[in-house]
Amino acid sequence: MSERTSFVGLFVGFLLCATGVRASCPIELNPPSVVVRHGDPISVNCSTLQGETGDMGWEASKGPGLQRASHLVWTVASVTEWDISALCFYNPPGRPNEQCKLEPTVVVYTFPETINIRPSSGVMVEGETRQLTCDVLNIAPVTNLTVMWYKGDALIRQDTFENETEKKNPVNQSSLLNFTATREDNGLTVRCEAHLDLRPDGPQLKALSQLNITVHYAPSQIAELEDSEVNVGSDVWLNCSSAGNPPPRYSWDYYPTPNMMVEIEDGVSRLHIRNATVYNTGSYVCQASNEGGSVSKTAKVTVKGASMKCPIKIIPERMVVQHQGRYSHTHRASCTTEDTMHLEELHWEDKQAGKTDSGNWSADTNGDWNPEPKCFATFRVIGSCSKPLNLTIYKTPDSVSIRAQDNLPMEGRDFQLWCDVTNVAPAGSVSVRWYRGNKTFEPSSRGPLRVTDCQPDNNSSCDPSAVAHPLNVSSSISFTLNRTDSGAEFRCEARLALGPEGPQPAPSTMSAPLNITVFYKPVINTTKLPKAIPVFRGYPEELVCEADGNPPPKIQWIYSSDKVRNKSEDTLTVSEAGTYNCTATNEVDSTYYVVQVILKEDYLPLIAGFVAVTVVAISIIFLFIYSIYYKNTKMRRYSLKNPKLDTPSSNVAHNGWDMQFPMTKLSRKFREGSGAGRGTHSDPSFIAPPPPTPEAAKVSPRWHTVRTMRWLFVFSGVLLCAGQPASSSCPLQLSPPSPLVRFGDPFRVNCSSTADPIESMGLESVYGSEKSDGVSSVAMEITSVRDWDMTVICYINRPNVPQCLTDLTVTVYKTPDRVSISQASLAGPLVEGETYSLMCDVVNVAPVRNLSVHWYMGGKMVHAQSFDGSGPSPVNATSVFNLTARRADEQSRIRCEAQLDFWTAVPSPPAVKSESRAVVVLYPPTFAQPGNETLELQAGGKFILNCSATGNPTPEYGWRAPGGVRLTGPEGNRSLLAPPFPLPGTYGCTASNTRGSASKYFTVTQAPRNHTTMAALLGVFVFLAVVISIGGLLSLTPKGNFSLSKGGYLLGRPASSLQSERLRILVTVGGLQATCCTNTAPCFPKSSGATEQNRKNSRARLDDSAAGYSRSPPHMHTHLSGEGCSLILKPPRVVVAFGEPVSVSCEAARPVRVLGWESAISAVSTQRDLSVQWKVDSLIDWIEEPICYGVFFTAPRQCEEKLNLVLYKTPDSVSIRPVDHNGPMVAGKEYQLLCEVQNIAPVQYLTLRWYKGQAEVYNHSFADLTSSSPVQVSSVLMVTPTKDENGAQYRCVAELELGPEGPQPPPSVTSEPLNASVYFPPTFLSPEPEVVDLVAGAELTLNCTASGNPTPVYSWQSSNPLWERMEEEAALSSSSLLPGTYTCTASNTLEKKSKQFIVKAKTKGV
Repeated sequence: MSERTSFVGLFVGFLLCATGVRASCPIELNPPSVVVRHGDPISVNCSTLQGETGDMGWEASKGPGLQRASHLVWTVASVTEWDISALCFYNPPGRPNEQCKLEPTVVVYTFPETINIRPSSGVMVEGETRQLTCDVLNIAPVTNLTVMWYKGDALIRQDTFENETEKKNPVNQSSLLNFTATREDNGLTVRCEAHLDLRPDGPQLKALSQLNITVHYAPSQIAELEDSEVNVGSDVWLNCSSAGNPPPRYSWDYYPTPNMMVEIEDGVSRLHIRNATVYNTGSYVCQASNEGGSVSKTAKVTVKGASMKCPIKIIPERMVVQHQGRYSHTHRASCTTEDTMHLEELHWEDKQAGKTDSGNWSADTNGDWNPEPKCFATFRVIGSCSKPLNLTIYKTPDSVSIRAQDNLPMEGRDFQLWCDVTNVAPAGSVSVRWYRGNKTFEPSSRGPLRVTDCQPDNNSSCDPSAVAHPLNVSSSISFTLNRTDSGAEFRCEARLALGPEGPQPAPSTMSAPLNITVFYKPVINTTKLPKAIPVFRGYPEELVCEADGNPPPKIQWIYSSDKVRNKSEDTLTVSEAGTYNCTATNEVDSTYYVVQVILKEDYLPLIAGFVAVTVVAISIIFLFIYSIYYKNTKMRRYSLKNPKLDTPSSNVAHNGWDMQFPMTKLSRKFREGSGAGRGTHSDPSFIAPPPPTPEAAKVSPRWHTVRTMRWLFVFSGVLLCAGQPASSSCPLQLSPPSPLVRFGDPFRVNCSSTADPIESMGLESVYGSEKSDGVSSVAMEITSVRDWDMTVICYINRPNVPQCLTDLTVTVYKTPDRVSISQASLAGPLVEGETYSLMCDVVNVAPVRNLSVHWYMGGKMVHAQSFDGSGPSPVNATSVFNLTARRADEQSRIRCEAQLDFWTAVPSPPAVKSESRAVVVLYPPTFAQPGNETLELQAGGKFILNCSATGNPTPEYGWRAPGGVRLTGPEGNRSLLAPPFPLPGTYGCTASNTRGSASKYFTVTQAPRNHTTMAALLGVFVFLAVVISIGGLLSLTPKGNFSLSKGGYLLGRPASSLQSERLRILVTVGGLQATCCTNTAPCFPKSSGATEQNRKNSRARLDDSAAGYSRSPPHMHTHLSGEGCSLILKPPRVVVAFGEPVSVSCEAARPVRVLGWESAISAVSTQRDLSVQWKVDSLIDWIEEPICYGVFFTAPRQCEEKLNLVLYKTPDSVSIRPVDHNGPMVAGKEYQLLCEVQNIAPVQYLTLRWYKGQAEVYNHSFADLTSSSPVQVSSVLMVTPTKDENGAQYRCVAELELGPEGPQPPPSVTSEPLNASVYFPPTFLSPEPEVVDLVAGAELTLNCTASGNPTPVYSWQSSNPLWERMEEEAALSSSSLLPGTYTCTASNTLEKKSKQFIVKAKTKGV
């Protein structure tokens, strides 16, 4: 080999070595490295690099042997060996000594599907260190395993196992973590992850396990609880919150009062103090605790402006004891307190025994009449306080007598009776009842109870209610005597009204009777003595004059002396015409009666005789005609001898008449069988006629009737012989047959039988059964019927007879708890003509099918309604009555009655009545005399115009005088008008209210006068007019003014003081005054009675002297208001409180002649000033309407501005109360709350706001009312309370929203709060039955606590015995309970509810 060849060989060898290919072993493995799961197949191919064929083979436990090939595959169907290995060898051809071999890398792995963390419980205590173990089971190869620990999402530890190189088989590998718990770790998750990384030839596998960490830690320091200082009546919330696990239990230490309530919400304990009082002042300690520890915090509450009340309770609150009574020593009063925790001392004190170191006090009625017992107590926080016992020591009167004040009682006079009560105590509790006969009566007036012979000159002993010891008292009555009172017995009864705590019935003493003889004037009985009596000639009449009077009156007849008479005492026999006077006289008075006797002729006998003759004649004629008719038409003679039969019809022919007598021919068999024994005809010659033909049957229905009656008779006989009546099959009789019993009342039923013999009888019902042997009657008594659908079954067992029974349905009823008319039905006044639906609510009545509701208005029934229903249990029913309002119903009282009608022999229960409600109907005015009237005015006379009208609201009147002049002031708002200066013309009257108005006109005409007098007067007036005209011409100035000193007149200046005098002419016509002024300064009426129209007319007649307006007629001048008026009010709107001062300025925007205020209180005016002020020091006039007016030099010459004045007054009181209800409310029922506002104005600005707690639930506006003076209003709120509203406070606020000119904020008055006490039935937190495991020897608690109001009372029932003290507890806690069923019943006055606990035995440790 050359040197070059050697170099190439070396270079190729170097390349082969660098590329990793051994030139000596030209084979390769595919794949060279294998990662396989244990149990999976494996396959590796071994091939030569150059594809040459040689001897190849695999050296393995499961592999191919030596073969001559270029490639060879090693395959294992399932790898089960953890240290499996294989070797591929190759012998190159021609080089047997150069064998080469390669070994593939084989990794066998396994990985668990899950891993576990120990321990499995994650509950830890704060600060505790616990070792957590993560177990990875059956893992291989462990060298590729990595275990990572996470807290939440943060990696906290990582473990690898690279040093375990020799372990190829599966192992159980664990990773440890030491974990120290903190409270921040509570709720976190600790996670363990196992990673098996077999890359790059294998997979990357992952498994995880996690543990939820719960850390128990002690409560943190209490937050949110701080000291509070509040005003009395405010609400206080004390919040106590602490963080801990388990959640802390809160407890409070404080002075308990009824207005406190503790609630827990969202882990915060809240102590709520409602309407804070002085007893809520003090320290409040809140403690939060759990198994880890406890913390506490103290807060102080200070209530400002509170007055103290003593928290002690006296039982009974009132004691009534008889003086020196036999059992008086047994009356005791006890003094207790619910706050025993803060109590330091408790004792009694009185004026007799002094201090008694005991909680009980006994009455000693032999000493002082008013010992004034008091209970004293000393408490921590509030100190000492006392409370008196309301003690009444009574003594019945020694005597009660009656006496008359007047010795001569006469009819029609006021009569006074006195009742004297001797030595009675307490005299203030005496009530006197008066009797007339055996019935009580109410006199027309009753005097007060007075102490006998006491002078009430500032002497307190004259007040019976102020003295405790016995007194002599008297009571008087006055009434008008009537003749029916004569001979009546009057008595008085003194009754001691000592209240429900006193003896029942109330002790009373009756006086001896007093007989009264009443004297009264005679009264003639006119029923026996008519005014006019006809007397027929020859028939005298008796005139009977009877008179009733006391003393008995004397009767005297007065008549003409020429009359023939026959008198016997009070009877007078008269036969002649004339006037007869009956006079009755006694000591009181006399009276007379005049009878007119009229003489008449008697034509009655002649008329009677004529009538009798006529009747006899008519009777004879009638009898004669009837006899002829009867003889020819009705009379026939019948004979059955040798009858001739009519063959076609088989009827008897008689005298040519074919009479329809159906006759049947009898067969021989019938004749022989019947014989004489049946009473039939025995003559063989007798042939009965055959049955009638169909034609004969049609005309003779009697044959069918006989046959039908015959079959009915046979059928009745069969029934009678077949058996006994239905009632005899079960001979039982129940008594009562139709029972009626009230729910809850006892009931007795008796079942009897007349059968004999009887083995046994019995009664069965839902309340049990009664059975007796060998008796004929059996009875059952039920102490209280509590089932609404009740049936009693009676049965009887007799020998050889099947048992029979009968049932009796018992009607169980219940009268309504309440009957009321819905408040919303009559919430306000009704409007005439409109229809309103009134609702009568009947609460809790049964059965409803027997219920009827009757409506009464004004004492008369106006509507009735019955109800349908089949259910026997109580329901609520509502009756609707559609009332159309009429004015006749105004002030009527309406009510409804609920009646249960059963139509049995037992009387129905009494009707339950609602409270009567007043009906207020609004209607427009109607005149008492609606037509227009015409009156004639006499010369110098006066008249009165009557415009009276009825209406609701009361009408207001307006009058207009002739010429359209409107009258104002007091006279203008009256129903009667009497003008002081009457003038003829048309007077108009308008009556109006909020519902409408009506007008009426009076035409007054002038009566004819004496024209001579008129002419004389006219001449006088003409003469005066001429004189005045001449004087006016002489005093006329060049400027058109009048002056008495013409020579000294200067332009623009008065000539003398006389020029400044105004010529004033006052004309008064019909109560109206008009003033005419001749100077430049206008003048107005100074009379305070001048009306607004007068002033306007006066201003309209003001003139400009320079222009000569004084001679212009009044109607030519106008005035303006509002826009275009040059007057400005500052301020334009005023809101002022009642009695407060007010001041408003009126300014003119242009020169003014007169500027003034027109006001009923403070009228003021000025001349030429551009402003004038209206001022009142104390405004108390509700109808004040001040008007500013101005008279200007230029047009418009007159205008006015009315001040918008609002006079307001806050209410005297605002109160809230329930309607038709007292005491606690029941959840789910509807109630009405009434808010009353007294004396408020103006009502149209009022808004009533209803609040429940701090939330507004309703508001009521009165904007539709227009009264400006104080009124009383009310508002109704309908509430349906729930159990969550127990203790809620309702209040209403009256707010006057007077606009921006009024006070801000708007004035308001709030009512006292109404605390709602809501009763609701017991409610379990979890009403479902509970299954409890009982471990032998362990203590078991069954908690049956339920919420309810009143507080539930608990009872337990079980087949196992219970301790007596455990039967009334809410929870049973004992280690001696036995397996079984325990039933707990929680009950209060509303309902009973039960819950079951099933206790099962469980072996300890299982």
